[in-house]
Amino acid sequence: MGSYGVTQLFLRLPLGIFSDYMKLRKPFIIFGMLASLLSCLGLALTDNLGWALVSRILAGVSASSWVAFTVLYSSYFISQDVAKAMSTIQFITVMAQLMGMGVSGYLVSKWGWHTPFWIGVIVAFIGFLLSFLIREINQKTSRIPIKSKDLIMVMKEPTLLKVSLLSIIGHSTLFITMYGFTPLQALKIGASEEDISLLVFSFMIPHVVATLMAGRFFAIRFGQWATLAMGFFGSSVFTFLIPFTHTMLELCMTQIVNGFAQGICFPLLLGMTVQDIKNEKRATAMGFYQAVYSLGIFLGPFFAGYLTTITSCQMALSSPPYLVY
Repeated sequence: MGSYGVTQLFLRLPLGIFSDYMKLRKPFIIFGMLASLLSCLGLALTDNLGWALVSRILAGVSASSWVAFTVLYSSYFISQDVAKAMSTIQFITVMAQLMGMGVSGYLVSKWGWHTPFWIGVIVAFIGFLLSFLIREINQKTSRIPIKSKDLIMVMKEPTLLKVSLLSIIGHSTLFITMYGFTPLQALKIGASEEDISLLVFSFMIPHVVATLMAGRFFAIRFGQWATLAMGFFGSSVFTFLIPFTHTMLELCMTQIVNGFAQGICFPLLLGMTVQDIKNEKRATAMGFYQAVYSLGIFLGPFFAGYLTTITSCQMALSSPPYLVY
C-alpha cells in the first residue's frame, strides 16, 4: 500500500515542473489514464505479490497525473473562480470514489475479487480514449528552461507553504482514520460487514456534499481561512471522540461530522495552491503541493501503525486531533 503514496511523493513535483516547461497538460493526462489502465489490468490478471506491487506503483503514477488534471481544469476559469472550480472537480472525484466503493462490494460478492479490477480496466480504457478529446488552453510555445531560483520562489510562496502543511495534516488524519483505523474500531465494538459499509457511507456522503459547498457557499460566506479553521476544528473534535465510541450509531455520528469537516477543507486547499501563482508556474506549484501532501498519505498511517504496535488502536486514533488542532 505504501508504494502508492511513495510513488506520488517522488513523481508529482518533477511531473509538474516538466509540464510547466512543456507548457502542456493533455499528454500527462493521457499518460495517467494509460497507467491507470495498466494498473487495473495487472491486478485483474494475477495474484502474485510482485506484480501487485508493480500495479500499485502504476496506480501511483496514474495518481501523479492529477497535477495536470487540476491545473488544466483551473485554467478554464478566472482566478476569482478557482475555489469554485476546485470544489467542482473535488466533488466529481469524491463521487467517483463513493460509487466505486459502493459497487465494489457487490461485484466481489457476486463474481469474485478480480471483478472490480476488470471493471476498472474498462472504465480506464474509456477514460484513455476520451482524454484525447481534451481541449488544451493555448499558451506561448517558447520553452524557457526553469531556473532553480524560479522553483525556490514558487515553493517559498507563503500561501502555498501554509496550505501544503495543512494538507499534510489533513491527509494524515484521513488515512489514519477512515482509510485506516476507524474500521478497526468498528470491528472492535462488534460491527458486521454490512455495518462497515454503513460506516463508509456515513463518512463519504457528507464528504461529497461538503466538497460541492466548500467553494460555492462556505468560502464566500465565511472566507477561505475561517472555513478551513472550522473544518479542521470539527475534524479534530470528532476524530478525538472515535476511540470513545461504544456503538455503531455513535461511531457513524463521528464519521458524518468528520466527513463533512474534511470535505470543506480539501477543495479549498487545492484551489488556494494556485490562486496566487502565475499560470506558467501553476503545475510546478501544484506538483509541490501534491508531493508534500503525499507525505501525509505515507507517514500518517506509518506513524499510527507504529503507535499501534507499542500501544493500542485507541492511541493511533487519538493522535491525529492534536496535529489537526
